[in-house]
Amino acid sequence: MSLKSKLLMLRRMAYTCLRTGRMVGGGLFSHAERRRLHDLSHFLGYTDGKPRLPVMSLEELTGGESPQIRMAYPSSGEWQVSTYELAVLGQLVAWRQPASLFEFGTFDGRSTLNMLANAPEGATITTIDLPDRQDLPEGKSSGALLAQAVAEGRVRRIAGDTLCHDFTEFKGTQDFVFVDAGHSYGCASSDSRNALAMTEGRPGAVILWHDYTTLIGVTRAVDELLDRQDIAGRFVRLRHTSMACLVRD
Repeated sequence: MSLKSKLLMLRRMAYTCLRTGRMVGGGLFSHAERRRLHDLSHFLGYTDGKPRLPVMSLEELTGGESPQIRMAYPSSGEWQVSTYELAVLGQLVAWRQPASLFEFGTFDGRSTLNMLANAPEGATITTIDLPDRQDLPEGKSSGALLAQAVAEGRVRRIAGDTLCHDFTEFKGTQDFVFVDAGHSYGCASSDSRNALAMTEGRPGAVILWHDYTTLIGVTRAVDELLDRQDIAGRFVRLRHTSMACLVRD
C-alpha cells in the first residue's frame, strides 16, 4: 500500500471514529481522546467545518449572576464531564432553578446528582440510559450513584434507547434538558429534536449539549439547529467548555 493510500485510510478511520465517538474496536473514547482525535481530523483535513455557534462566557449568559453551588464527586474520570464543566452545569441549574429536568445519558449518575443538588426543593429529574450496559469503563455501572435518590423518589430512571424511546409524555414539560447520550450524528440529532419538544412553550428553559466541538456528529447536529426558523433564544457555545447552550425565549 502506498503512503498516500495509508494516509487516506487513516484519515477515513479518524473521521469515522470522530463522528461516532467510538474506536475502531467499538469502545468509546475518553473526553481527552476525543479532543486529540478532533485535532487529528482537522490536521488531516477531514472536517465538517468550524463550529457555528458564537462563543459566550457563563457570566455573560447569566447576566453576571453567580449563585453558590454544591458539587458531588467533583473529580472527573473517563467518559465524564470535566470538573469545570460540572461546575458550569451546576451554575446553570442554580441560575434557572428548574422544577423539572431531563438527562439524555445517565452513565454512573454523577451529572444527575449534581443537577439535583442545585435544583430547587421538590424538583424532579428523569434520566435515560441504555439497559444492561456492558461497555462502561472498568468499575463503573449505569446509575450506580443514584440508588438513594431513586429510592427517595427524587430521580426517575428509564432504561431505553433514546433513538426509539417514546418521549411523548415529556413534551412541553421540562425546564432543563442535558443532552449527553449517543454521540453519533443520528443520536445527537434525535436527542436534540426530543429536547426541543420537551422544552416547547417553556420560556427560559435551558438545553445543554455536551461534546460540542469535540465530536463532529454532535457539532453538526447542534449547528443544524441554527437553520431552523422556529427556535428563538440565546444559542451559544460556552467558553472553556465543550458545551452548547440554548436558553429558550
